[in-house]
Amino acid sequence: MLLIRDKPRIVPKILKLAEAVSKDKPLMLDACYRAVGRAVYDIQGAFDFEVWLNGHLGAILQSDYSDNLGERIIQARTAWLVAQFAEQLTRDSRRVITLC
Repeated sequence: MLLIRDKPRIVPKILKLAEAVSKDKPLMLDACYRAVGRAVYDIQGAFDFEVWLNGHLGAILQSDYSDNLGERIIQARTAWLVAQFAEQLTRDSRRVITLC
């Protein structure tokens, strides 16, 4: 698998793409998050998930997307993504998640 062989080069590109994708493209963002979540054990240690959680992902989880279906999809995928990394999170990060 390309991701396993070239992890240091591929993972940052996927994360950069996920952060650059506009919220008006929920399917593209959903695909990026799904790629990261499906490879959770393969990319372990390639990046600091908690930094991403406290920044980019945390903002999505804390937003109120009750009016927009696409943004609700992104929020649901973000929650799924966080669950994939749950065992790697510190107690403080888990506490932040419960406040969302």
